[in-house]
Amino acid sequence: MSPGLIALLAGPAILVPLAAYAIARRRVRGAGWYAVLLLSIAFWSLAYAWELSAQLHATKLLALRIKYLAVVLMPSGWIGFILAFVGSPAEHVRRRVLPVAAVSAVMLALAWTDGWHGLFWGRLTVEQIGAYAILRGRGPFFWANVLYTYAVLAAGIVLLASHAVHSPYLYKNRARLLMVGTVVPWAGNVVFVMSRHETIIDPTPFLFTCTAVIAALAVFRYELFEPVPTLRDARIESVGDGVIILDRRSRIADLNPAAERILGRRRAEVAGASIAGLLPGWPSDAVPASPTDITLGSGPTAGIYDVRCTRMCSRAGEVTGAIVLLREVTERRLTERALGESERRYRTVIDQAFDGVWLESEGSTIVDVNPGACAMLGYSRDELIGRRATELVEPEPSGPQHASPDQVRVSDASEWQRRIIGKHGRSVLLAGRSREIAPGLVVSTFRDITRERAEAEERERLLQQAQTANRLKDEFLATLSHELRTPLTAVLGWTRMLVRGEVQPDRIRHALGVIERNAMAQARLVDDLLDVSRITGGRLRLRPVETDVTNVVRDALEAIRPSAEAKRIFIDVHLPAAIPRITVDPERLQQVIWNLLTNAIKFTPAGGTVHVGASTVPDGVEITVRDTGRGIPPDFLPFVFDAFRQGEGGSNRTAPGLGLGLAIVQRIIEAHGGRVGAASEGAGLGSTFRVFLPAVSTASGSGSDGSRPAAAEARFPF
Repeated sequence: MSPGLIALLAGPAILVPLAAYAIARRRVRGAGWYAVLLLSIAFWSLAYAWELSAQLHATKLLALRIKYLAVVLMPSGWIGFILAFVGSPAEHVRRRVLPVAAVSAVMLALAWTDGWHGLFWGRLTVEQIGAYAILRGRGPFFWANVLYTYAVLAAGIVLLASHAVHSPYLYKNRARLLMVGTVVPWAGNVVFVMSRHETIIDPTPFLFTCTAVIAALAVFRYELFEPVPTLRDARIESVGDGVIILDRRSRIADLNPAAERILGRRRAEVAGASIAGLLPGWPSDAVPASPTDITLGSGPTAGIYDVRCTRMCSRAGEVTGAIVLLREVTERRLTERALGESERRYRTVIDQAFDGVWLESEGSTIVDVNPGACAMLGYSRDELIGRRATELVEPEPSGPQHASPDQVRVSDASEWQRRIIGKHGRSVLLAGRSREIAPGLVVSTFRDITRERAEAEERERLLQQAQTANRLKDEFLATLSHELRTPLTAVLGWTRMLVRGEVQPDRIRHALGVIERNAMAQARLVDDLLDVSRITGGRLRLRPVETDVTNVVRDALEAIRPSAEAKRIFIDVHLPAAIPRITVDPERLQQVIWNLLTNAIKFTPAGGTVHVGASTVPDGVEITVRDTGRGIPPDFLPFVFDAFRQGEGGSNRTAPGLGLGLAIVQRIIEAHGGRVGAASEGAGLGSTFRVFLPAVSTASGSGSDGSRPAAAEARFPF
């Protein structure tokens, strides 16, 4: 076997695996057409080897025709490969290949039908070249096919040359290498075709095999591991943002038209230049790891650009370059600066405000808060942010509910008043207004009205007290005039009748008795008023002596017995003999017991019972007066010892009196260091009064030496 035949058979052994590899990597630009080209060359080599080794003339003719299947397919595969390699779109490649394929189909038809017309090969002759017999023929369409094939070859070489000129400087050698590897086999084919004597075997298939290896280096090595072709596939030429391709030394390898416009430099001017010299602030020894802003130009034409850089690595992990994206963000940055300035002004205003302000997101979560709110609630800003506003709202078990920040809906501002739990459990009453300013975002402004509310409540309380005192004053004056006029009317009436002699002799004693009782009643009213005046002015005089409480109680009972008998009220007395003597003012103590008994008889209906008792208790003596009368209403019980206060007043009064008796009782007992209390189970269930007097007197009144007593601790509201 000759070396030529071995070369023809070795070619497919190289070309077919390369074609399979190209098909597997068909996503690489030009790989698919490259596979078509490789298979054509392999088919050409195998058919040519068959032609050389065939012995029969008919077999050689069949092999020649089959060989031309690959020969006429070569131009289509070639032009498709070149167009794809230089970056033409797939649709553009198909449109250009179809006419070439149509011409190739016509040439193939002429070659296979040459036996009928003889226009392709003409007269075929058999020539002996060494050990091989070769068919030779040169018809007019054979030369037309040769010229057409060379024209397609020339067009491809022109495209390669243009691609080499416009390629980045570090990829020019790739295009040159492919161009040289392509020209050499076609040059060998020209020598073979133009040879007048058939002294050599056609070297074109073998040379194409060598070229295929060179093309594989150009296609796969660069296409798989370098960034520029991949980005070309992404059509970066039409991208509106600036795209700059850097090599591993941060030199500019390529840039798109948008980058040319941004930099104001053409591609040829900046190719190979350092990126640091074109972009201000670019680090000289590294690629920026994070996005950064740069300003290009000056004055009104200055533009702000967002610069982002991404490293490009080979499959082996080797850094081969970087991609730099430039996006104009002038308006955005100016807007952001204006918003930032507005935010700073807003923050300054909010931080300086005395009122509290916070922002709530979905779920009432506090996302921002000003110092005023922190000062009101006692929390720090970090303690409030992230908490739910509902957690701070103090629950209101009953009563009218005001709107709260967490109840705001998409509407006008909603006003609310709620108690908020401050730090350490302190309750703060806030009045505020909330409004939804964005979907899921509510702003609330509020102020602390705890003191204002307390002051308002105090003013209301004082006003009510003043109104009550004024009403009591009016009632007191009306009662006083009535209580004074009633006995005075009786005294004047009987006195006039006695003066005029209108009273029968047997009625004179009765008349004098009436005058005496009414005069004494009027005297008691005056005494009560004087006692109140003394107590209020701190002039109540006590003369404490060692006293038998039992005797004092009996004296008071004797004084009140006529009134009880007049109403048929039974008085139940329980006075143990073992009650110790205590130091008190006996007259004032008798006044206390008389007032309690008078009060009990006054409000006990006829046929009722009044229980009076005394007992020894730890540290003193307790005197109890209990009746079965009308009782004390629960709402009036806290005020039963207030001066001029009566359970019934105005036109509803049915019992006489000024409402001073119990007030005098309380002040006298307290002046002795004791205490008095009232209890009642309700209206119609009677009432109970208990007086406690200490065994050791702490009386604040004057003693027998006549010294001035200490001022009373309580004063009566008038």
